[in-house]
Amino acid sequence: MGRFYAQGSALLTLLCLTFVFMTAAHQPPPTSRRPPAELMPVTAAYGRALDSYAAGNWTEAIQYLEESLRSWRLRKEGARRCALRCNKSDHHEPSAAESNQELRAHWRVLTGARCQRECRAQFPALQLPPPATNVLEEFTRRSPYRYLHFAYARLRDLQRAVPCAHTFLQEMLQVMEAYTREYDVSGFLTDYEERPYEASFLKGVKLIVSGDYAGGVEPLEDALRLYVHEHELCQADRVAGRGALHASSRRLRRRVEVQAEVRGEPEAQRRRLLRGEVRGHRLPLPPVCLLQT
Repeated sequence: MGRFYAQGSALLTLLCLTFVFMTAAHQPPPTSRRPPAELMPVTAAYGRALDSYAAGNWTEAIQYLEESLRSWRLRKEGARRCALRCNKSDHHEPSAAESNQELRAHWRVLTGARCQRECRAQFPALQLPPPATNVLEEFTRRSPYRYLHFAYARLRDLQRAVPCAHTFLQEMLQVMEAYTREYDVSGFLTDYEERPYEASFLKGVKLIVSGDYAGGVEPLEDALRLYVHEHELCQADRVAGRGALHASSRRLRRRVEVQAEVRGEPEAQRRRLLRGEVRGHRLPLPPVCLLQT
């Protein structure tokens, strides 16, 4: 009888504790701890960055890429601090849970959840919507630094472009280091995107560095010839792309003129359509040449 009474008392205590924790869990955090207006969610900032990047607006792309990385770092830092704080905190168990293993486990889950909730309320970045799954994968692979490097390079800011490129490459370098430690990969180091002139150029440079100046002349001449040929192909592709762009622009203008005549669009609205200022009537971007002249 006494044992039954003890179990009933423990169960009642557990139900009371659960009710208290669930009531506190549904209370919103204080207003003073809500995220500031200038802190954007990672997904929103990264989406705007990619839109600006696709439009060639490098300054705005850099701004939103940096903002997305800032929110990403603040989320990671806040989550780590809360994990350390809640793992180290000493949760005093009630007397009813000391002799019951199930009650003890339930108590620890509840106290851990309360600690996490109270801690995360102190970090504005953790109150924002979490990153989407695809965005989470992008940041795990350090993809934002690839875009940052290219945007900074377009603005001729090499002082910031180089660290971004270095950061992006570190993960692949670590993967290659792991491969070389476990396997013999000397016969598999193939660059599928190697340009025709690169192999001859590297061969010539190595011969010259080793002191074989006469032997390095022929590979360097081959590299120069292949480079000029590749450059001519690139220029021809750029000219063809511009021609396709002009043809597309003429077709678009004619289509807009016909629509304006049929619908009776005002002259000002028709001109806005022709300039591509109305959503849905943007002209395609010209192709970017692989070789920089």
